[in-house]
Amino acid sequence: MPSENRNGKSVTVEERIKAVTMCQQGKSFAAIGRELNRSKSCIKRIIDRYNETITKKDRSRTGRPRISTSKDYRNLVCLVEKRIEPSYFLVNQLKLSN
Repeated sequence: MPSENRNGKSVTVEERIKAVTMCQQGKSFAAIGRELNRSKSCIKRIIDRYNETITKKDRSRTGRPRISTSKDYRNLVCLVEKRIEPSYFLVNQLKLSN
């Protein structure tokens, strides 16, 4: 999943590879930015992140990890679609919180 900048325009892995390669060839951030149609601060962030992690891929996202599997999700959808009992019964049966 590409990362998003402030304008919502994604920076693709291909653009990161081009930016890092051009920087290694000695081009300035401004020159790289003009060629890739990005700001020099965006290019600087790409290069700084590359130097920190030595990878051109997206960083892993933070957030609460999933506790259910895709199979659990499918089963839950089936239960809800075939539901005869009220929803609070389903919550109690599956031991879910609010």
